[in-house]
Amino acid sequence: MLFREKKKAKFTLGTKGKDILSGFVGRLEERAEYITGCDQYLLKAEALPGKEPAGNWVDEGLIEILDENVIGNLEVKETEGKYKLGQKVKDKISGFEGALYARTQKIFGEDRYCIMGKALPGKEPVHIWINEGAVEVIPEPRIKPKQTKEEKENGGPRLTPPNCGI
Repeated sequence: MLFREKKKAKFTLGTKGKDILSGFVGRLEERAEYITGCDQYLLKAEALPGKEPAGNWVDEGLIEILDENVIGNLEVKETEGKYKLGQKVKDKISGFEGALYARTQKIFGEDRYCIMGKALPGKEPVHIWINEGAVEVIPEPRIKPKQTKEEKENGGPRLTPPNCGI
């Protein structure tokens, strides 16, 4: 099973940033960490009167921070997430099973996780996003270590080396 080690967020949610490729400017509203290591942030532009603000997901390596001050002096705390990416889980509500592929942390609200299911032959894998509270870990079966040929012939592992005169 593939696990991704947890890493500290590069930027603080709520700060103002810019996508250095497109020039898009906004506040960092969400952070998505993926098992592949390509973390992204959702930049949300300031809303125009009567309009929904535009948002753009940007790889963290392409973000330039323009203003370190968190909007509205919010106290934003980074969470490490309750689960490890790569863990086998199921959705408590639908029963959908798979491996945790990604997690998003938002300024407001509960963390969300992406469960990637197994792909059927010739089909794309199915994935769903669920709230952290709906995640249930599937216990991994305990695997017994296999005995080597030498251990089988000699009756198993020994505490003393062979031919020691005992």
